[in-house]
Amino acid sequence: MKTKQIDAVGSAAVSGEVDKLRTAVMNMDSLSQQGCDEIAAIAGLALTCFETTEGYRRLDDVAIALGAIRRKANDTMDCINGEAEGVGCNYVDKAERGRWAAMRAAHEQGIAA
Repeated sequence: MKTKQIDAVGSAAVSGEVDKLRTAVMNMDSLSQQGCDEIAAIAGLALTCFETTEGYRRLDDVAIALGAIRRKANDTMDCINGEAEGVGCNYVDKAERGRWAAMRAAHEQGIAA
């Protein structure tokens, strides 16, 4: 009898974890679709500017659009990472972390500005 109760508790815990992961994956999918759709739309508009003579007079607008693309890409990446981190499944770039540690050490030693 105790074995069945333990199995039921274990199954409920696993089911809860699966539900958390499913929700996180669905959120990440939504975030990536929305972010990438916005990036594609802005990029398309920026490219359209180069198809007319008038577009070359609006290079500041294109530069602003490129800045918006960069910000949207970073925001989307941060949101997706936050979702993955929330369920303990975020990617960690060990080489990047090593570079950060080296930079901090250089600052602490007065080597880097």
